[in-house]
Amino acid sequence: MPTDPTADEAFALAQPRLFGIAYRMLGSVTEAHVVMADARLAAANDTAGRNDTAGTNDTAGTRDTAGARDLTALVTRVSIAESELAQARRVAYPGPWLPEPVETGVDPNLGGDSASTLGFAELAVLEKMQPSQRAAWVLHEDFGMQSTDIAAAVQLPEPEVLQHIEAARALVTAELREPIDAGEQRKRLEAFLSAARFGNVVALEQMLAEDATSISDGGGVGRASRFPVTGRDRVAKVVYAMSHHFWTDADTRWIDANGQAAVAVSRAGVDFAMLTVLAASDGIYRVLWLMNPAKLGAIAP
Repeated sequence: MPTDPTADEAFALAQPRLFGIAYRMLGSVTEAHVVMADARLAAANDTAGRNDTAGTNDTAGTRDTAGARDLTALVTRVSIAESELAQARRVAYPGPWLPEPVETGVDPNLGGDSASTLGFAELAVLEKMQPSQRAAWVLHEDFGMQSTDIAAAVQLPEPEVLQHIEAARALVTAELREPIDAGEQRKRLEAFLSAARFGNVVALEQMLAEDATSISDGGGVGRASRFPVTGRDRVAKVVYAMSHHFWTDADTRWIDANGQAAVAVSRAGVDFAMLTVLAASDGIYRVLWLMNPAKLGAIAP
């Protein structure tokens, strides 16, 4: 008779999917690792308890499927609990908060069936959802789970889960702009990078949307603005002012972060910023500067 995988083996097999859920729930690699550690310990304890009373009627395939489903539910519940704590931390965060980036060059969907909730624009919308609603939307949209399984994972009645999904869909539809394709987004970022480095105000104004906003996350440590800068003219002027010091002796390398092109900026071999843009048909509408040293480790070479 086939033997069940150990708790560690089962967790390792499911790890890409589980990490993908935790990251989408929290927008933070660091916090997702906390969830994974807590869930792994809980899974080991649960497996030990079940092995003491296990029957012998299930097939190996049934056990594997049930085990993966159980781990998904466990990580989802731990993520919901951590999300509630994270929301309190966001309130006290010094200045704007941006997601901790994750490189997606190797796994573009980060363990999911799709990456529709993985981008920086999408994560910003997810931040506006309550944890249970966020979980329901993530599991439905990127992991293809049925409402009955989602209900078991988030421990809510199925009708409430369906309401969560529809409310999340309405919020996403209202908040997100029509995206451009990945190749065009990279071209826009290349043009912005060139204009930013040389302080070309005219070029910046031409590529920015009228309601463009520049958001800098320094975590109270990096040299970042504590407030978003909004408006085409104001953003262009701020980027021009930065050109006199930000790019001095700076090197750049292209990375694939959260499913889109981004630039890691380093000096003397040490990353001190990540830059990316969100763009639509009317131009670049968000410029994202990540300068919190604690968040840059996820993109370190």
